[in-house]
Amino acid sequence: MEFIPEESNRSHLYEIAKVCLGESLCGDQHLLGCALTVNAVFKSAFGKEIGGGASTIDMYNVLKSDSRFIPIEVPSAGDIIISPTGTGNGKIVGHVGIVGKYGIMSNDSKTGTLQEKYTLLTWNNYYKNYGGIPTKFFRVIN
Repeated sequence: MEFIPEESNRSHLYEIAKVCLGESLCGDQHLLGCALTVNAVFKSAFGKEIGGGASTIDMYNVLKSDSRFIPIEVPSAGDIIISPTGTGNGKIVGHVGIVGKYGIMSNDSKTGTLQEKYTLLTWNNYYKNYGGIPTKFFRVIN
């Protein structure tokens, strides 16, 4: 069987995120800590943040332009899901998380901890259908 680096990177990110479930990774910025949380998990996995600070739109711009990532249509565990603020109808702010095997791992604004509380269906119902924010997926490849 041939070694495929992107599968290894994706699996590694998923495993690190799983270990971080229940942890507070966004400091005192619980309400808008999703990008900070994903950056912290990514840094634990690969030694460097994705980028964009606490902003989902800034993180989205990094994901689109950084050669470490490729856009994908069908996500697997360890891929990044993002619905960036400023791209919808203005009813809600965006969000970012890491796709898991059973749901999406992202910051819970109430507790400031990494939780697996969305499914792809509930994410799309809220962010895409209600908020008008497109849902995009990216895979780390290097």
